[in-house]
Amino acid sequence: FVVKPLLWCMDPYLRGSFDACGGIRGRFEVGQAIASRGVGEVVASKSLQFPRGSHVLAMLPWASCSVHGPGPPDACSKMANLKSFARVPGLDLPKHMSALGSSSLSAHLALKHVMHPTAGQTAYVSGAAGSVGQVACQLLKHVYGARVLGSAGSQEKVDFILSQLGVDGAFNYNAEAPRDALRRLGGKDGVDFYFDNVGGETLDQVLEVINKHGRILCCGGISQYDKSTEGGYGIRNWMQMIEKSLRMQGFMLTDFADKMQEGTDELLEMFKQGKLQTRETVFKGMEALPKAFIGLFSGANIGKMLVMAD
Repeated sequence: FVVKPLLWCMDPYLRGSFDACGGIRGRFEVGQAIASRGVGEVVASKSLQFPRGSHVLAMLPWASCSVHGPGPPDACSKMANLKSFARVPGLDLPKHMSALGSSSLSAHLALKHVMHPTAGQTAYVSGAAGSVGQVACQLLKHVYGARVLGSAGSQEKVDFILSQLGVDGAFNYNAEAPRDALRRLGGKDGVDFYFDNVGGETLDQVLEVINKHGRILCCGGISQYDKSTEGGYGIRNWMQMIEKSLRMQGFMLTDFADKMQEGTDELLEMFKQGKLQTRETVFKGMEALPKAFIGLFSGANIGKMLVMAD
């Protein structure tokens, strides 16, 4: 069957596939088409499972179409985790992929099944205007009852997380060091919980100021994705993990493979109840794919970065 892409999701983790180590998804080889998670339409088919007119969710090549059959996939059609896709009525495709997609599921399932936030505690979310951060802020505030602080890289983004996400305090990390901002905004209560989307120096400074018995959830490290192993930021404050009896844990969305549908249903209910809203940055046309992907690492997006096909 033949799949025509409708939309590609731009996610930072894909950066690792351009390195020798291959990252999460494996390495892109020379001559192989780059692929991103996205939604496509089956435009020709001999498959009973994927008939013409049906839609699929998969790793879609950056190409006008891809061919799939019983034999080995060609270099332009290799897909991971291909499955049927049905859009929720009332949600356009960008909103569906933002509110109910992998970024939202990462925030929701990790908070629910890994860190178990406590009402009344103070939580800090870095990358708060990003696709995962915007959801983490809202769930911590509206579902878990936490006091939420957030950071972003521009005043426009700070205004967004204050006015649209309802956080209790926010700062521009390009204008104020995280350690100083968190001491100022955290006040006498300090910071109990850190949802880390950036890693690097921000994580290092959080270790200085987080409260005893604090918890750190490592979701991403976008500040380090463009740096080599030798050139990456080395954490200096590791002794704080011992001295403060801290708990730090990372996760992969695939850790919750058996909870995906449950998580999607819960996110949809939160969306309907007004506890969750999302913003998207949408580029148009396949030629915009490189610009959109590179833009992830220069702060060009608010919310989920998406590319709609022509």
